[in-house]
Amino acid sequence: MRDAAFDSGSIEHWATRNAAVLDSIFDGAAFGLALLDREMRFVRVNAVLARINGLPASEHLGRSALEVLGEVPDHVVEATRHVLRAAEPVHDVEVSGPHADALGPRVFKCGYHPVSDHGEVIGLWTSVREVTAEYRAAAIEQQLSDQLVEERRVLEEVFSRAPGAMALLWGPEMRIRAFNEELLKNAPDRGRIHDRPIVEVFPEVAALTEGTAHAVLDREETVHFSELELPWGGEGSIDGNRYYSFSVVPVTGADDCAAGALVVGQDMTETVRRRLDLEHELESEHRIVSELQVSLMPDRLPEVPGMDVASGFRPAGDGHEIGGDFFDVFRLDERCSMVVIGDVCGKGAEAASLTALARYTLRAAALQEAEPCTLVARLNEAVRRQRDDLNFLTCVCAFVHAEESGALRVRACVAGHPPPLRIDGNGGVTQVGGKGALVGAWDNPRLEQEAFELRPGERLVLYTDGVTEAGAPNDELGEEGLVELLSQMAEGSSASTVASIERAVVSRTAAPPRDDIAVLVLRPMTPTPCGGAQPERRSGDRRTESSGEHRTRFSP
Repeated sequence: MRDAAFDSGSIEHWATRNAAVLDSIFDGAAFGLALLDREMRFVRVNAVLARINGLPASEHLGRSALEVLGEVPDHVVEATRHVLRAAEPVHDVEVSGPHADALGPRVFKCGYHPVSDHGEVIGLWTSVREVTAEYRAAAIEQQLSDQLVEERRVLEEVFSRAPGAMALLWGPEMRIRAFNEELLKNAPDRGRIHDRPIVEVFPEVAALTEGTAHAVLDREETVHFSELELPWGGEGSIDGNRYYSFSVVPVTGADDCAAGALVVGQDMTETVRRRLDLEHELESEHRIVSELQVSLMPDRLPEVPGMDVASGFRPAGDGHEIGGDFFDVFRLDERCSMVVIGDVCGKGAEAASLTALARYTLRAAALQEAEPCTLVARLNEAVRRQRDDLNFLTCVCAFVHAEESGALRVRACVAGHPPPLRIDGNGGVTQVGGKGALVGAWDNPRLEQEAFELRPGERLVLYTDGVTEAGAPNDELGEEGLVELLSQMAEGSSASTVASIERAVVSRTAAPPRDDIAVLVLRPMTPTPCGGAQPERRSGDRRTESSGEHRTRFSP
C-alpha cells in the first residue's frame, strides 16, 4: 500500500504534467469540479465548487473533504472507496446541502471518476452539479400529478354516485370531457360522446347552448333551467317528451377564468306527471265545488212584477273550496218575495251544510211566518238545535212587496250582517234594515226589523263583507269606499249597479279575492200594462230594463 506522501506526490505530479488541460477544464466547467488524492484531500478545486462549499478555492487545497465540509455522508464515503478500489466511476450520487431558502435544502448530483497513472489509481475526479430547481420542479409536477389523479378519482366517485345526470363540458365548444351513466339513462343513443361538443351529441339543446356558454364562460354566471322539455320519448315519457331541470356552473381553468362548465341535471318527468295529474284532479274538484256552490244558490232569479233584481257572486281564492256566502230570492205570492243574503262562518263542507240549512229553513218558514224577524228567529233555533260546532252565520232577510204605485214596500231584519244600502234618485246613500245579533250564536238573540219604502228611481243594495274587504290589506274598498261608489250611480238598472260594484271589487287587486263576494240589487219597476208575470230565466240572461236584468256570477 502506498503512503500518503507517495499518493499526494503522484497525483500532484500527474496534475502538473496535465496542467494545461486541467486549467482549460476547471476554468470552463459550469459545474463544481475537484481533484482529490487517495486520502480524499483536495488537490485542485474550481471556482464553482468553491462557491458551493462557501470557501475560497485556496482553503480547500491539502485539506480533506471531512475537514472542509465538516461532515461527509456515508453513501458518499462508500462511493469514493468503490472508485478507488474498483477503478470504476460512480454516477448521480445525491447529496443534500445547506438550505437555499425557505422552500428547503439544496440538492446536488455528484459523480466520482478514478484518476489513473500507468494503470495505478492515484486519485479521483469529483463533479458536483446543483439540481435543486430541477428537483423542486419535479416535486411540484409530481404533486400536481398526484392532485390531478386524486381530483379525477373524486370526480369519478362523485359522478358515479350522483343521483342525477352530470357532465363536465370544456372550452368554448362545450365539449363533453366527463359524464355519468345517469346522463345517458333516458337519452337517445348517440354513440361515443366523449370529447364531442354537446350540441353535436344533443342537437335538441342547441338553441340554449349559445347563450348558456356566453353566460357561463364569459360572465361566469350559473344558469338554471327548470323542467326543460326534450323530445326524448322512451318509457315513462309524457306525450313523447321528457322533462329535466339543469344547473350549469362555471369551472375555473388554469388562468383563474371560467374554462368549462359542470352540468348537473335531474329527470323531472315523474314530477311533472304527478303535477299534471294533481292539476287534473284539482280541475275536477273545482268543477264539483263550483257545481255544489251553484247548487246552494238559486238556479234562477224569479220574475217579480214591479221589481228589477240582479245578483253577482264570486267565490274566494281559486274556487277550489266552498265558501260561506249565499243569497236567495223566493216568491211568496204574486206581489211579495223573500230576499235573503248571508255569510256562513267557515268554509268547505261545514259551510256548505250550514248554508243549505239556512236557505231551506228560511224558505220553509217563509211559507208559514209573516215577518222577517220571525224567520230569522226560526233559523236561529234550527242552527242551535241541529249544530253543536259553534258555527254561526250573518244574514239580511227581507220581505219585498210590489205596490200598485210602483214603489217597493220592504220589511228587513239584519242579523249581524252589513246593513243594506239604499240609493235615492239624487245619489244619496243610507243604511237601512236596523241591526241584530248573529244567527246561531245565542238562544233568543236580539233581532230588530225595519220597514221602509223604495220608490221608483231608488235601489237597494245587499252585499257580503267580501265586497268591502276587497283589496285588503293594502287597498281595501271599505264601507266608505262602497258608499262613495254607489253615490256616483244616481241612475241605472240593477244589473248595471252590480256590474259597477264588480269592477270596483276586481280592480282592487290582481290576486283572487280573499273572501266570497255576493251582491243583490233591487229596483222598483213601473208595472207593464198587461200586468202579466214574465217567465223565469237562467242566470246570466241579459234583459232590457223594462223586463229586468240579472246575473248570478261575477266574471273571474
